[in-house]
Order: sequence, then C-alpha cells, then structure tokens
Amino acid sequence: MSPKQFQKAFPLDLPARLAGLHRQTGDSTLLELAERYRSYCDLPAGVSAPDRGELETFRDRLSTRLMDCYRASQNQEAFSLLYELNYRLFTNVITARLRRFYFHLDVQDVLQEVFFNIYRYPHKFHADKDQAFRHWASMIIRNTVYKSTKSKDRELSREMQDEEIETRPDVGRETPLVHAMNEESRHSCADALTLMLQIYHAAYLELSSRERKALHMVEIEGEPYKVAAAALDIRLENLKMVVFRARKKILRTLERTMNRALLGPLPEKQAESQAEPEPRNRLSDDRRPTSSSSSSS
Repeated sequence: MSPKQFQKAFPLDLPARLAGLHRQTGDSTLLELAERYRSYCDLPAGVSAPDRGELETFRDRLSTRLMDCYRASQNQEAFSLLYELNYRLFTNVITARLRRFYFHLDVQDVLQEVFFNIYRYPHKFHADKDQAFRHWASMIIRNTVYKSTKSKDRELSREMQDEEIETRPDVGRETPLVHAMNEESRHSCADALTLMLQIYHAAYLELSSRERKALHMVEIEGEPYKVAAAALDIRLENLKMVVFRARKKILRTLERTMNRALLGPLPEKQAESQAEPEPRNRLSDDRRPTSSSSSSS
C-alpha cells in the first residue's frame, strides 16, 4: 500500500486532531499514534509502505484508544473522529449482512443505529486489548442488524396477514356466479341422465321376456345367479349367457342411438355391419330336460 492510499483511509488532519485530544484529555497514547501516522505518511523513497494487515492493526489500536477516551471523558471530538475513522468499514459490514435477507433495509439507517448504540453505552466498553473496539463494535452491528431485520420481518408479516384478511375470499358461501354455474351444471346433468334412462328403457323393452326377467332379477333385485337360475328354471351357465347377451344388446342400442344423435343416421352398409349377428345355433328353450324326456331318448 502506497502512502497516498494509506492517507485516504484516514482523515487528512488526523495528527492535528489527535494532538488536540491529547491536550484535552491528557492521553499520551494519542500523541504516540499521531507520530506513528506521520511516519507512515513520510516514508523515504525506496522504503516499503505498510501492508494492509499493519493498516488494520493501526486502525484497531487508534479506534480502541478513541473509544476509551470517549468513555472516560465523554469528549465529543473523540466520538466524531471515531465515526470518521470507521463509518466506511461499518457500512461495508452492514451491507454484507443485509444481503442475506429477502427484504430491503436502508444501510444508513442501520449504520446510524449502530453508532447511536455506541454513543449510548460507552460504559460497557473495556479497552483490554488493541482489537477491543473492533470486537465490541462487531457485536453491536450483529445485534442491531438482527433487531432491525426481525422488526422488519414482523412488520411485513403483519402487512401480509392484513392483505390476506382483506383479499381472502369467503369460501363458506357461494358467489352468485358459482351458484349460477352449479345450477346450470345440475340441470344439464339431470337432463343427460333422463335422456340416458329413456334410451336404456327403450333398449330394455327390445329384449325378450326371458332376458328382461333375468336382467331384472340380477341387476334390480340383486339376486344371486343361483337363485335367479332356479326361479327361471334354467341352468346356471345359460343364465349367465342370457344376462351377458342382454347387457350387450342394451350397450349396442345405447351406442347406436348416441351415434345417430351426434353424427346423424349411418350409411346402410355400415348399419348392416353393426347390426347384431344372429347366433347360429340358438336353442328355442333352455329348460333342463325332464326325466321322462331323458328316459325316452
């Protein structure tokens, strides 16, 4: 670090102000620090300037002495110089901490709160080492940022809750639009169900009497197949086939009727191809053979 860069990190009139504080407070360490600063600024050619670590060490020692001076004498010039010496560094630290949060906080407001706490509680400062002020100020910055962000987060939470309460819809009651849509849907569903039941009834009437009776006992009355077979006096396998054919006939009638309603009448050849094929060997009677007929055969 060059002497010019070193001078930019501190107030230009630092030696004179430290000498003035020495006269007011009698702290000889301030004169020693002023001489150290002049030695850094007046380095002869060819001599390396202090590095950044030495600069931070000098800043820590100077800040600690100024804070201890303010604690002991409440000297406003000491506090003013302490502010000028550290406000840029504190601003960078606060900015880095506030980047972690999703909401925006004014860095200058937090910085002002930090120095206000330093100004209010000098009696809590203990100059037991050269880095005492840096550690103490870091703790104040951390607590101030936490307090500010917690307060801001609570404020935003209240605002969000207020907005939710104001804009939250009343889910307990239907709006007029939703009520009208639900009523229209209910009427449409009722009409569709009525139409389907009419088509089903027409298809049901096209069945034979045995198919209607078998389907009624199985579908409507809920009788087991064995009971229905005994009541109709047919074999169990035949009853299952009768019920299966009856269901297929009704399904084909429903499909044919719906297609005709949607697409119009089918061409003659396509209608013939979709017609129900007649079984080749259809028994005229599925009753069990009686004992007399079996014996005669």
